[in-house]
Amino acid sequence: MINPLNTKLDIQKSETSKIENVDFENLAFGRTFTDHMFVCDFIDGKWQQPKIMPYQAMTFE
Repeated sequence: MINPLNTKLDIQKSETSKIENVDFENLAFGRTFTDHMFVCDFIDGKWQQPKIMPYQAMTFE
């Protein structure tokens, strides 16, 4: 298991921001998204290197 205190978090910043288009008075679940997302693969029973990256469509195998 990964010890979060000993793990480097890779951060890739988005080139553009959607903040100007967000209506904070009318946030809707599943319709309002952030500029970034957290990703951490789970392979062979172990969590891999965590990262924060620009938002993109999620894929599942």
